[in-house]
Amino acid sequence: MPMKKLILCLIALLTLTGCALFRTAGDAYRPDRPLSLTAKISTTFTAGTDAKNFGGMLRMRRDSMIVLSVAKYGIEGARVFFSPDSILILERLNKHYILLDYADFNRLFFLEKEVTFAKIQSFFWNGENNSSETSRGYWGMIFPFEVQVRRADFERIRNYNIPKHTQFRLKCFEADLRLDVKLTKVKINYDWSASFSIPKGYTPIATRELQTIIPELFVMPQ
Repeated sequence: MPMKKLILCLIALLTLTGCALFRTAGDAYRPDRPLSLTAKISTTFTAGTDAKNFGGMLRMRRDSMIVLSVAKYGIEGARVFFSPDSILILERLNKHYILLDYADFNRLFFLEKEVTFAKIQSFFWNGENNSSETSRGYWGMIFPFEVQVRRADFERIRNYNIPKHTQFRLKCFEADLRLDVKLTKVKINYDWSASFSIPKGYTPIATRELQTIIPELFVMPQ
């Protein structure tokens, strides 16, 4: 699978679901500021017998921002920003971006329950203390998909039971995709900006283009 499609496939899967692992370290907790965490990500993405490893970073600030990056060989390929009112995806290798509000996202993925920032935040922070869950929906209101999530090895950080290991399984377009996520070097960290902007020179990917790209992501080579 071309690198661009593989990166977008990882983004699609993680955007529909989430991931997490944490332990207390780094900055001291500041009760006068929203809790802010960072961690390194190690993932294995499997499609059939084809497995690929990726790294990345996760940054989260309560009620403000979640930033997820995907990297290969130390080169960042994509970065995703979840803010209270929008989702921004930067595809850094080819300088493309996707900017959606949550209404746009829900129209694309027609889930059983609408996605909001509050729900995404709850997922990443494990606000409902779930060890497993399943989400279902339709791409373009026609093609069904299912995402299964399993979490294990929980550790309590402040008021949150955070899993150290998260596994995803996505069934869509006759494809069975798996993502195994572990995070390390997790710490309370306030030293990063919870804001985003579109860099100069980046061109948009329109929603209508996504309607073509997303199905192609799950057509895996034999």
